[in-house]
Parts: sequence; structure tokens; C-alpha cells
Amino acid sequence: NTDLNASSTKHGLLPKLSGSTPSPTTWAVPANVIIMAADEVNDNATPNTLENLTGMAFSVTAGETYWFSAVIPYTAAATTTGSRWVTSGPAITMLNGWSQYTLTATTLTSNFFSAHAIPAGCNASSLAAGNVAFIEGVFKPSASGTLQLQFASEVAGSAITAKAGAILEWRRVA
Repeated sequence: NTDLNASSTKHGLLPKLSGSTPSPTTWAVPANVIIMAADEVNDNATPNTLENLTGMAFSVTAGETYWFSAVIPYTAAATTTGSRWVTSGPAITMLNGWSQYTLTATTLTSNFFSAHAIPAGCNASSLAAGNVAFIEGVFKPSASGTLQLQFASEVAGSAITAKAGAILEWRRVA
């Protein structure tokens, strides 16, 4: 296709601008990336208690719009221990997102949300190892604060462990 230019500094292709070479900085909003440095365990004595994923958060300004995406590998103390993966943060004008996470070796839990802390309950199972949670959305706060990723274990005292290397990418988009 002659309407596209390959970029040497960004992944993918960019549209041509009237025969000139486009500048990647005019086409891409810089991404901010956070990588979780250490494992985080939630084995709270009260089932379904949300805990922050340390460092998996970013500051937001009222009236600005943000996109975020997270991939979080995790383990479970038992296959009968489910989990949930959510956002918390300041009051919102808009929050549209989805989350998916392991249920069994061939199935997953899938949620759509328009408020923080959704879903309200955990799923019913996990694999002992090899689980992954995805959370992605677009967020416009009505108050400044911090968007924070959180997780919970379905079973009292049964650990869900978010693994080091989990990644959160976010951008201010408007």
C-alpha cells in the first residue's frame, strides 16, 4: 500500500502526509509503563477483600481522559480459589472498561464495567499456576486523584499472588 510509511521509531505503519514523512511524535501519544517489581499476595482473612496492587497506579487530573491496559500474571493457592481484578479511584465522569481472568484451563471470566470495583464478587476458581488477568478501559475523572488496580481472593486465607513483571500501560488521550 503506497498510502503508508514504515516508522523506524514506532511499531506499525503511519499514514502519509501529502508526500512528506510524518513525525511519530505528532501521531502517537507517549505511553507510560509501570512494571510490578515484586509479587503481591492477597490472602486476607475476609473473603473478597480488595487490596491494592503496589505501584500499579497513576495520578489523574479532573477533566482529562485516560486509556489504560494491564496484564497481570498470577497464581492461586488452590484451584478452588477464585479472584477478581478491578479499578479504584476518584469520582468519575466516564469509565468504560473490561476485565478478563482465568477460570479454568479452557475458560475465563469476562466483565464489562462503568464504575470502580466492578465486579462486586470473585469468580469461583483459578489454575494453581498460569493464570492471567487483563484490565483495560477509558477513564475520565471528575476529581483529581489516583487510578489504582486492585485484586481480591474469593476464599478466606487462600492466596492469590499477582506476579512480578505484571505491566500497566496508560496514556492521557484527551
